[in-house]
Amino acid sequence: MGLDRALAVCWVSTLLLLTSGVGADSGLTSFARQYLRDMMLQRELAVDLNVLCVERATHAELRSLCAVMRDERTRELQELRDLLATGPGEVGATEGCEPHPREVELTVAHNPHRLAQRTGDAFDQELLEAMARLYRIGLEEAERCTACAVDAELRQHCVATSSSLAPELRQLEIWLTEGFGP
Repeated sequence: MGLDRALAVCWVSTLLLLTSGVGADSGLTSFARQYLRDMMLQRELAVDLNVLCVERATHAELRSLCAVMRDERTRELQELRDLLATGPGEVGATEGCEPHPREVELTVAHNPHRLAQRTGDAFDQELLEAMARLYRIGLEEAERCTACAVDAELRQHCVATSSSLAPELRQLEIWLTEGFGP
């Protein structure tokens, strides 16, 4: 499947899920609903980038990490879909935790057309930058969710997401500043 077709399928499936009303009456706070929707989009985009990385990155270390991250983000995406569908028992809201939509910021961070034009080390560099932007957003939102989530299941998911994304983001940033290898 070509990159453009894969991206189109990803976007359509995400948009259908986000606009389907799934979880709309589940008792979710507006913060929880927005978090779940934004992070589903973030995971979809991260999976896209990781698939692209496994297929095209020139450095074996990067391809290896991307394969692990692809599997982890895919698992997290399913968890998010399940949470949105079943609706954690969110009732009320934590003060100061208004919804903070990130769709535009996430979409800007993910630029497959610019990546498609790159090859070799330039591709790896551009990919690392795009992934680091997406992972920073994911980590910021997971940390915010940890502080704001009312439901224990959602909070536990957010803590686990922070624990998963933080070391991966650190590795991406090391490669961005120091390069690959010894």
